[in-house]
Amino acid sequence: RTLACSVRHGSTAHLGAVAEVVQRAACLSKSELDFGIGYVKVPLKGLLQLRNLTRVPTAFEFEAPETGDAELLIVPSGGVLAPDAFVDVTFQLTPFAAGKRSLLIGCSVEGGRSIGLR
Repeated sequence: RTLACSVRHGSTAHLGAVAEVVQRAACLSKSELDFGIGYVKVPLKGLLQLRNLTRVPTAFEFEAPETGDAELLIVPSGGVLAPDAFVDVTFQLTPFAAGKRSLLIGCSVEGGRSIGLR
């Protein structure tokens, strides 16, 4: 783009303008969370960090999958990360039946790509 600057009773000057625009981005400290071995109706806890990779505040929201044989609690489940900041995110899984669990947890980032967690 070219910007024009007009001065009253003077000449017009042209100025080139360039900008690089990037989308918001965040990342998790790990892409997989291993809760280990647990027991029916005994909560299992895991902790990850979510980091804002940009210089602007960025909203995020985790999407817990619906499952009838386990309950997943995520704290915080959403919020706004300050520029270059991080937040500790706690995941609590309470199984209601014996067996192996495999969940895919999504995290939406405002104006950016979604992040997946297994």
